[in-house]
Amino acid sequence: VRNGAREEEAMEEGLGEVNEATLRVAARTMKDYFPSQSEPSGHEIRIIFKKAVEAASNRPGVKEANVWANNFEISEEVVRRDRAAFSAVDGDLERFALQRMADNSSGRLNKESVERLHPSNPEREKLFELVGGMPVFLPEGFVSNGRIKLSFSSSYTSAGQAVNRMFMGIHDAGQAILLPYEEAVKIEGLHLATASRADKEYKDSGRPIMDMTNVKGTPVNSDFSKQSADEKWGEIQHPPIQGLANMILKALDKLRLQRPTAVLADLSLWKKDLNSAYTLLSVRPDCASKFGVPIIGTLGVILVLIFLCGVFGWDATPASFQVVTRTIVFEAKLVTEGEVEMYVDDGMGCAEDSVVRSDMGKFDDICCQLFNNPQAVQRSKDACGKREVFIGYVIDLNTGMVSVSEKNLLRALWHFACCDLEGRVSVKEMQRLASLGSRYSMICVELRPFTRALYRAASGWKNRQATFLLKEEAKQAIRMWRAMLFLLGSAEVVFGRHLETFRENPVISWIVEFDSSLEGSGGLLYKIDQGGVEVCLGGFAVALSSFGFTDDSSYQNTTEYIGVILGLIALAKIGDA
Repeated sequence: VRNGAREEEAMEEGLGEVNEATLRVAARTMKDYFPSQSEPSGHEIRIIFKKAVEAASNRPGVKEANVWANNFEISEEVVRRDRAAFSAVDGDLERFALQRMADNSSGRLNKESVERLHPSNPEREKLFELVGGMPVFLPEGFVSNGRIKLSFSSSYTSAGQAVNRMFMGIHDAGQAILLPYEEAVKIEGLHLATASRADKEYKDSGRPIMDMTNVKGTPVNSDFSKQSADEKWGEIQHPPIQGLANMILKALDKLRLQRPTAVLADLSLWKKDLNSAYTLLSVRPDCASKFGVPIIGTLGVILVLIFLCGVFGWDATPASFQVVTRTIVFEAKLVTEGEVEMYVDDGMGCAEDSVVRSDMGKFDDICCQLFNNPQAVQRSKDACGKREVFIGYVIDLNTGMVSVSEKNLLRALWHFACCDLEGRVSVKEMQRLASLGSRYSMICVELRPFTRALYRAASGWKNRQATFLLKEEAKQAIRMWRAMLFLLGSAEVVFGRHLETFRENPVISWIVEFDSSLEGSGGLLYKIDQGGVEVCLGGFAVALSSFGFTDDSSYQNTTEYIGVILGLIALAKIGDA
């Protein structure tokens, strides 16, 4: 791989744990198993690796969050104002939440906005319930922890001002009340979550989390809570990449009814994102006491922030919000000319170039009218074009290819490259690699057997921190994934997956009938004519005795695989007969 160029030597300094031997093995694996005119040069391999290193090192963390916080402090005036409002309702949190809900109703989900929906929308009744707020599902014997001794998570104490600033953004929008700890603990049934923070790519602040699982006492989050929410609102069903690919193919098929010669490049992709999605739904007022979270204010004063809206960290929020997702998709499909899908709060669509902007506007209107809020859509994230990223996959209508987005590809490559094949590997690390392989074998379908090898290596362990030495099978799987990710990064058109291969009901033009045994394999080839008649074009037969399978039935799957390969080779030899 090394060619002596100065610029490559300079890259060496930034490769971190990825050494020269890793690069050489990756290059050799590509050459041995994926011979192609698109095989990347040693220089290209190093550039891709360098990008992966930079992507890993540029992830914002605690330092960036604290800079973003800009020494944020909570104003004493804010606390005084909330205390006065709370006193005005005699310290009754449910009354306060009801009053705040009424005051904000004109700018949130309300009965009038639900009544404007199409009468046949199947989510109407559930939305009417959500107008009154999301209920909390508590198991029998639940005990609130409002008076338990406080403690704070390390992720909060390391970037508390950043978390406070993000939390207070929700408060300032009228969706929380801030009280001194001494007053808050007097609220009947008060339950306290744990303030936390998670890193988020390309966002210095990170994501604020109201952790309702890792708490002292009984957590609000539980199997009972999750199951009850699913039963109440319906199980969550996110569209996978297969579903989004078929959304695009449906848009193409629809266009071809008008213009039979239409191609993918005549379409455009679009994206829209709801603004602070979970906060768009309210908590039912009689359940607000379960949404307290202690934070540290100015000069170390302990305050309690009580949320009146959905938050990250509550296990029932996703199921509740799925009602909104399904509602918007239903309404959008009624009025848009192209096709629409939605992943939680991310709207995605595909339409003919001439109507794509109109479809985006219609989707925008549906969202803003549902929440009575012109800012319900975060328009700074609007996107429209021939090449867009949907749920971590990049789709290119000019080439017709689907691949892994650059951000996700570099992250996956970094994890695979940094795995020490000769040292001890943690169960957690191997599970991560298996998960990445499972996700991206949707594109690299030929690597699915190697993904199963990764899962086998990670199975049977209870302690995720335990370490072990890799078997040769797992090592080979990791080498293959390194090579494939390099190839995806350098030659997407060759090694990505074509949109048409996702089609749910593909048009079948050829049939290969085959059978195999330990001694031989054979088959017949058919072409389906325009009338649907199967026309036999020929066949093939080979002896497998030279492989020495004898009577070992464990090789039966191998012989059948050989039959499949021979059938494909025979079709290629016949050509378009």
